[in-house]
Amino acid sequence: MKKITIFMLLTVVLQLSAQYSSSKVQGIIVPKYMGSGGTTRLPVMSRLRIVGLDPSTMYQYTTRGMVATDLGLSTDFAGAGNAMLVDTSGFKYNSAGSVTWTTNAAIDTFYTDKTGAYEGWFGFVYTANATRFVIAKHVYFGITARGGTGPTTHRMYCSDSVRVLGFSNTSNTGDSFCTALWGKSMTKAQNFVATYDDVVGIDRPLSLTYAESEGIAVANSAAFYVD
Repeated sequence: MKKITIFMLLTVVLQLSAQYSSSKVQGIIVPKYMGSGGTTRLPVMSRLRIVGLDPSTMYQYTTRGMVATDLGLSTDFAGAGNAMLVDTSGFKYNSAGSVTWTTNAAIDTFYTDKTGAYEGWFGFVYTANATRFVIAKHVYFGITARGGTGPTTHRMYCSDSVRVLGFSNTSNTGDSFCTALWGKSMTKAQNFVATYDDVVGIDRPLSLTYAESEGIAVANSAAFYVD
């Protein structure tokens, strides 16, 4: 009986370790809201810190949008959305959506510091996916990273969820809809801009994006974004 019990416990531990975990991801700047719609696509960005990895090591990674039912999966690249990857050389966009470790457009790299941590910008462009990017859903930034000894694959997500809203230009559609905020700025292209509803920026921002142009054409973007 003892041998059977030990085997069962070991099986549970292995299953849990293969699922997505939030223990290694800290939300630094994560927006409260995101848009939706297959023909009104926008990038959804965040500033995250990843800890607990091998020190001074290169990792391959990609970013996806995940919902609660994705978090228990034991497969790489769970979720949906087209990765918007940011590194010191600029932006890279996975317009095709499909992801493998050898899909160059979908995979980028980051390097951990001597403590095994990395902080950077992570994002994706939502699509017409009807399971995840639906009004009133809560979406998580999911990261699949691979590197270090083995290499080891880490399936992670940020526990700060982003609520999905629909676009509307009327004032009586409730709290599940939003309108666009557009403006001109003196900031440099590719700098990040956050919108807050408090003057000191203590709470999470309502939205987060970057100043154009990032040099990438995103198909099926919202008309106001393209214009």
